[in-house]
Amino acid sequence: MDGTDFLVASSGPAWLATAPSRPSLRFLERDLNERALDLPPERLYTEAELTASTQAAFADGRAAGLAAAAAEREAANAQALASIVAAMGSANQEAARVADQAAEALAGAIVAAMQSVIPDLIERSALSESRAMLAALLPGLAREPAVQIAVPHANVAGVTSALERLPPAQQDQITVAGSDACGSADVLVSWAAGRAERRPGAVWDNVMRRLEQALNDQSTDQG
Repeated sequence: MDGTDFLVASSGPAWLATAPSRPSLRFLERDLNERALDLPPERLYTEAELTASTQAAFADGRAAGLAAAAAEREAANAQALASIVAAMGSANQEAARVADQAAEALAGAIVAAMQSVIPDLIERSALSESRAMLAALLPGLAREPAVQIAVPHANVAGVTSALERLPPAQQDQITVAGSDACGSADVLVSWAAGRAERRPGAVWDNVMRRLEQALNDQSTDQG
């Protein structure tokens, strides 16, 4: 034998078998490889592993989506809040401007109403207020040898009649005269050592000038 033949023992008759040659082995190897191509591919993952991987991927994707949605909502809420704050700031400024205008208009209306009422009130109460002033002042001047009282011409008679309540000796020391320099409600009392006067019209005019100046200054500041 040359190493390629071998004897096969059997219960039957013996025969001589010859082993395949090397070309035959290469053919068989090629045949086996081609058959392997027809076989289904070997699974790299089990179904359980694929299911677990799919579920994990879904969970990761869902979590990422929820996080992105939450971030988008937070950004939208922040923008909305910023818009609200800006709108409130503008509204506050507008409200303040309207309030200032309303206050200015109200003050102007009040001043106008006072201007139409106070002068008339001063004139109508001129005689009674003048008599009240003299009733408070003249008793303290009883020792004065001479007292001069200047009033508007329209109030001379009324003031003179008010002096009737004084002692006769003091009445003789007092002179009442009408004066063109007096306003409708003025009373000027003078004696040797002093002077007293009541000028409600001048006081009111001064008040009005100050009020108007204050309103003008406020309008200038707002402008």
